[in-house]
Amino acid sequence: MRLAASKVIIDGERFTNHVVEIVDDVLENHYPLTQELPHTQWLRTLVIEKGRLVHAEQL
Repeated sequence: MRLAASKVIIDGERFTNHVVEIVDDVLENHYPLTQELPHTQWLRTLVIEKGRLVHAEQL
């Protein structure tokens, strides 16, 4: 699953306008949002701790 959020926190490190790719609630990849991506769910905030998605706040 590909998610994008205006605020992403990964193990305490904060990112703005960032994309994360999650498989079975485990972080597979993350990178800055540079263009609109198809099949991407948009959220307000994502929090990932120890490689696992722990919080997702809807827009």
